[in-house]
Amino acid sequence: MRASSSSHSIKSELDAPPLTQTQMLADSLSTVRIQAKLMRQSIDANEAMDAFKHASLMLATLRTALLTPKNYYELYMAIFDQMSANLSPFLVEGNHKLLDLYELVQYAGNIVPRLYLMVCVGAAYMKRNAAGDATQSEVVQDGSSPDTAEVPPIKELLADLLDMVKGVQHPMRGLFIRYYLSVMTRDHMPNSLSDSPRGTLENSIQFILQNFIEMNKLWVRLQYVGHSSEREKRESERKELRVIVGSGLVRLSQLEGLDWRLYKKDVLPSLLGEIVSCRDSIAQEYLMDIIIQVFPEEFHFRTLDLLLAAASQLSKAVNVKQTVISLINRFIDYATRMQQESDEARKSTVAVDDESVILPVSGIPPDIPLFDLFWEQISNLVMARSEFSIQDTAALLVSLMNLSLNCYPNRLDYVDQILGLAKERVALAKKTALKDKKTLDSILQLLLKPIEAYRYNPLTLMKFPSSRSTVRKGSINASAQNIVIEPHPVRVTRSNSYCGHYTDLLKLLPHAGRRKVANAVALSAISASCVSPTTVNPLSTPSKAVDSSTSVPKESTDRSHMYKPVIPPFIIDSKDGVEAIFGELCTVLVADCGDGDICGATIPAGNAKSDDLDPETEEQSVNPDDLLDWLDIQEEQNLVARLVQLVKTRDGHPDDDVELLATLRRFLGTGGDVRIRFTLPPFVFSCFRVAQSYLTLSEMQDSELSIRLLSLYQFIKETIAALSRAKFVYDDGDDLYADVPVQFGTGLQQPAEHAIRLFLSASHCANQSGHAEAAYEFFVEALSLYEDTIVSSQAQLTALPLFMGCLQSLSVLNVSNAGQEGGNDESGADLDTIAGKCVDLCGRLLKKADQSRMLILASQIFWMEKRTEGASITLGTLVLKSKHKQGRDAAAGMEHLLGSKSRVETASVKSAANRGRNGMKVLECLQKALVRANAVLDPALQVELYVLILERYIWMFENSVDSVSFNPLEGWKKLLIARISSDICAPLELAG
Repeated sequence: MRASSSSHSIKSELDAPPLTQTQMLADSLSTVRIQAKLMRQSIDANEAMDAFKHASLMLATLRTALLTPKNYYELYMAIFDQMSANLSPFLVEGNHKLLDLYELVQYAGNIVPRLYLMVCVGAAYMKRNAAGDATQSEVVQDGSSPDTAEVPPIKELLADLLDMVKGVQHPMRGLFIRYYLSVMTRDHMPNSLSDSPRGTLENSIQFILQNFIEMNKLWVRLQYVGHSSEREKRESERKELRVIVGSGLVRLSQLEGLDWRLYKKDVLPSLLGEIVSCRDSIAQEYLMDIIIQVFPEEFHFRTLDLLLAAASQLSKAVNVKQTVISLINRFIDYATRMQQESDEARKSTVAVDDESVILPVSGIPPDIPLFDLFWEQISNLVMARSEFSIQDTAALLVSLMNLSLNCYPNRLDYVDQILGLAKERVALAKKTALKDKKTLDSILQLLLKPIEAYRYNPLTLMKFPSSRSTVRKGSINASAQNIVIEPHPVRVTRSNSYCGHYTDLLKLLPHAGRRKVANAVALSAISASCVSPTTVNPLSTPSKAVDSSTSVPKESTDRSHMYKPVIPPFIIDSKDGVEAIFGELCTVLVADCGDGDICGATIPAGNAKSDDLDPETEEQSVNPDDLLDWLDIQEEQNLVARLVQLVKTRDGHPDDDVELLATLRRFLGTGGDVRIRFTLPPFVFSCFRVAQSYLTLSEMQDSELSIRLLSLYQFIKETIAALSRAKFVYDDGDDLYADVPVQFGTGLQQPAEHAIRLFLSASHCANQSGHAEAAYEFFVEALSLYEDTIVSSQAQLTALPLFMGCLQSLSVLNVSNAGQEGGNDESGADLDTIAGKCVDLCGRLLKKADQSRMLILASQIFWMEKRTEGASITLGTLVLKSKHKQGRDAAAGMEHLLGSKSRVETASVKSAANRGRNGMKVLECLQKALVRANAVLDPALQVELYVLILERYIWMFENSVDSVSFNPLEGWKKLLIARISSDICAPLELAG
């Protein structure tokens, strides 16, 4: 029976479910609380041996190997708090002979409690000696003083502790014991540079390094504890313990007296050797990041080659990209911080003495080729590591771009090198790689960073060494904004693009990516054009000057560059600039491309208009999120329209402006029917500005000036005609815009209506320059376009007042005086011809009421207000220059004072009082308006028209129109009043 009962009990224990992690942790913490309480009671009773006994029982719970690292750490912290709060102060503050206690605790039964107690007593000894004089006698309870020769130096104590902790080789238990050793001794390490019993700084360094190396080995061994199926679980647990391993490096970086020379000689080689030799990806990645973050930037400057060489030797599973990026970001943050401090120093210095102005500095030692080291290492990594994807390469280059722009803002060749390498890697990558959003975003950052950095002048991109517009005569050309471009040993790869590698890389992106870059360029250019002239370009503060003969930087003795330069607002003032902006950077906004139209959709193969792109891109599918709605299209095209206004020369010479506009017109003409409705109108007004500029030239012969103006007007006429031919609807069988967004094209004027307005504006511009034939031709073009295209009654009602308003402003047209007293007919009565045509168009309107209203307005063009006759220039008419000479009358002298570039009219000067006035025509228009009003059936509308006619008749009478008399006014007024008060429908008559 007893055997049966015993076997049953054993079976019950075997069948019992295993304890969970929570239960095991709770049991251990319960033991800790009990033993900690007993330890405190012993301490209060000053019983050291009992205190050690209860501490040993408490520490014995750390012998377990069943807890997870997270739970083991929680148990460790509970014990650590009790030891630090009770036992350690008891040993330091009490009158104990610590050397005897150090030997006594070594007799503890278990190695784990024994080592913890040895570390605790040893740390107390170090702390007591740090507070007092370690070489003096210790005070014991009986008041005796031991021989000072028996006191061991601290360096031997550290060596003994380091040897003793090797007794625990279990990965987790050994790791925590060494962590406890590091924590307890970190504040009492010797830092003397000379040899002493307490040790030296070198002893502390070797102690921390050896302890760290052993901790790392134990941490790596955790990966191989347990079954292979739990690999991911162990990796997660190891990552939870990485802070414990990294604490040793943090303490090493905090040692007083550690400089970069000692760091480079003793510390870093040992650390890198351990990191490379461990061959563990988790350890290598984390420890490299810790080294980068905890040690000062000055140390990294001097040891950058060692760090990068070690990074290249890491395991292939290590994310070397992130390691290099972290190091670069550390330097960027340092440079930013130093520049901010420099700015503050400049402000305080300028306030005292303007001669003491200092330049912003990046803080990077001039003898450290920071960029070159990174460039060489990154280039080697990209070429050597086949596992590097295009996204990894782009991420590395983005960080290097940030380094170049922040630390070397004047080195355009650095940026150009980065873009060149990116272009090569993207060209070798598969087309599908660019469809990945993260990859595309990284490449976009490469292109957007320079735009942000050169925001005061986007055309700085044309100064890249690889640009076709850069002059290379033994040196790299410096830009007009004082950008220092120093020679670089890397051979420059030239490009056929105006922006060099930047454009080449841009062309490799899909349509959506190029559109984002184009928008960024356009916004940057527009913003730069609006800056105050006192705004400072951050790239315009070089600390060195460039000798143009040798292209070698030299120290400048001129202190003028130390002050903030003043830059003018941005304009596009060169043909190369127009080619770069409209032909390369913003081409997707200006014209349809092979892989996308104005909406972002793929163009059918037969309608592709661009040969710049790879044919393989034409069949790429389009992400629906990349398609634009009508509001987005309008916003983009408005940006292009604003860019058009920036195309002008700095000095405003019209011949140069014409060349720029001719180059621009070539790009705008390829935009398609939708784009030109946004871009050609501002282009035409830019031409008007140039025409006005010609009138201010005094050095040009008048015949030559007239020829150039006529050539410009012909150019304007062709441009407006191209706009008038644009289609208004896109569903008439044209596949180019078959899949347009909702409301596509709404809110825009019809091309013909817009063209009419532009023709009339051109006529007014020609009138201001005195070209009668050009003004007449523009007006006739507007009339012809009206007759051919305007069919809507509302559009006709809107256009006719524009014709009549423009006609009244034309002062250079020939006029017939047959209707005036004593007048004779003249040949070429241009004004009467087009005025009669306007009256005829008024009579062709659909509604009688509309005809009547327009005829009332038309009467005004036959009795224009008096104006001073302006200068009249006709084809073949010479206009002489005004020259001030002594003896001239006062009028000529005043004219010279008002402007030496003004011109004196010598053409036929007509009488300003009677020009363009024909009373018979006025009365005829009003009679026609009255006839149309009589035909209106609506009484209320009819009365309204009568009132308008009477009002205009009275105005003409008050302005002394010879054909308008007072006789019919009173009778007609009475009839009109009777008409208003009754429903009489008899027609009214108007007599002269």
